[in-house]
Parts: sequence; structure tokens; C-alpha cells
Amino acid sequence: MVTGNNNSTSTKDDILSHATFADEDIIVFDNIRDITLSKRVKLENFIIALCTKGHGMITVNGTTCNVGPSDLIICRPNHILEHMMQSMDFECACLCVSPEYMQNIVLMANSWDIKVVIEQNPVIHLNVEESQIIRYYSILFKATISGKPLRHHKEVLEALMRASTCYFTDVFSQHIEIRPHNFYKSEVEFNRFFDLLSSTYPRERKVEYYAEKLNISNRHLAAICMRVSGKTALHLITEYAVKDIKRELLKPENTIKQVALKLGFDNVSCMGRYFRNFTGVSPKQFRTLYIKKMYEGAEAQSGSDTAEGAPDEAGENTEA
Repeated sequence: MVTGNNNSTSTKDDILSHATFADEDIIVFDNIRDITLSKRVKLENFIIALCTKGHGMITVNGTTCNVGPSDLIICRPNHILEHMMQSMDFECACLCVSPEYMQNIVLMANSWDIKVVIEQNPVIHLNVEESQIIRYYSILFKATISGKPLRHHKEVLEALMRASTCYFTDVFSQHIEIRPHNFYKSEVEFNRFFDLLSSTYPRERKVEYYAEKLNISNRHLAAICMRVSGKTALHLITEYAVKDIKRELLKPENTIKQVALKLGFDNVSCMGRYFRNFTGVSPKQFRTLYIKKMYEGAEAQSGSDTAEGAPDEAGENTEA
């Protein structure tokens, strides 16, 4: 399910100890409330989870997401999870599926569009009907797994997985626009680049590195990136690298020099130029602006809370 920076085996064993079912392709958790992340972990599998009660918070690829009832959480391989917290009444069922199994049951699992949708929208809030249907799939899937294996047990599981993933795709289309999908050779090559890019850490920032790894020319890599995503290979690489810098800058324990060295820059000046060219601000300015924004948000919330409880001139609360 995950790999960690250190002691990854113990991390994996700790997490698997909470599973209600596990084989080489599928892992099922009735509730992930008791799973704690003491360090950042990289996912090996697709994760589909549905929160049914309580509230939680998790950081996915540097973006902190709030999770509540009827929220669907979807993460793909190579996503980085950290800082998972939840309320005492938190209930969230979770299904982990290997990339090979997912690709066999639904071709779109390996498409560029789906990867980008999941990358940008790891949490989707469902309406009551959507949430209930997914819970029905979950109940049926769990009952099939835990029941006595029959002759077509594997085929039934695959059919349920295929049906549920088709429904997930329809739910996506209701909440987020997904472009019509066609499979071309260039997209297969682009998927290999995208997987390599998203799994490389610290992020390599030169196009040559990825082209060499994929055994293609720089020009060919540039062409397939532009054809499939509408962006150059260098632009996509820089987007990821800048996202890494932002994530590390927002950790208060890191100095800017530590961030530069951790992410493979020769010095602070090199990282500063790289970051400013893409964002228009220096790393120090970015950190200052973020802190200011957080402070102003907290002040506004405090003022709102005070206003709600303050009495009016007649000595009564302003709230009706």
C-alpha cells in the first residue's frame, strides 16, 4: 500500500494490521480511523475511501484536504500522504487496489485525464444518492470477499470492481469535467513520462534526464507532452518542482537553505532564481505572503466569531 522514507516495512505492516482483507491485488479496511501516519508515505496502490461519519484532514501531495461525511477520497500510485488527523467519531471505509489489477478492469485507470483529475481533486463531496450507492457497492463487495468462495468468485469480484469503477467515473463527470478519451501511442509514452515524473524525488529538473530514462529523444518527449497535455515537458517538470519547493517552504521547521539543499539545488540563489522565474516571487516572499494570508484569515474568523456573540445597542444579541 505504501512505502516510507525509513522503516517502510514496519510502516506497511502496521497499516496492514488494520485490514479486514488483503491479498496481492486488493486490501480492504472497514475503518481507517486507527491508522496514523508518523511520516510521509508514498502510495503503491490506488486508494478509494468514503467517509461516512466525523471529520478528518490529510495532506495529499502537499495540499491539505478536509474530509467529512459523504466525501470520496481517491489517490493514485505515487501520491504522497502525510499529516493524517481525524475526529474520535471518524468512520471511513477504504479500498486499495494494485495498479495492475486496476488497469485490467478499467482501461481509463491509466489515462492522462483521469490521472490529472485525481491529482487536482483527491476529495470530492458527493450528494446523498451518490454516497448511498457507493455504500451499497461497498457492502456488496465486502460480503462477497468475506463469503465462502464459489466457482466464479474471482469473476464476481472483477465484475463488481468494474461496475463500481464505471460508477465512480460517472460521478467524476457530474462533479468535474473529463475530456473524451482516445488511446494513442503518444499517450502511452506520455503516461510513462508522467509516472516517472511523479515518482521521482527529489525532482529532477532537466528534460534530458527523463528522455534518457524513457529511451527517447528530447525532441520526441517535447512533442508527445505538447500533443497530450498542451504543455511542454519542461513546463510540466517545473510545475512539479515548484510544488515541491512550496510544500517544503510551508514547513516551519525548514530554513530556505535547508529546502534548497534537500531538493538538489546548489545553493539558495539557484533555487531563488528558479522559483521566481515560475511564480514571480522569491521563496522568502512566498513564505511571508502565506503566513500573512493565514494570519488575516484567522483574524477575520476571530472577528466574525466576536460579531456573532456581541450584543446590539438594545442589549440583545444581533442574531435573531
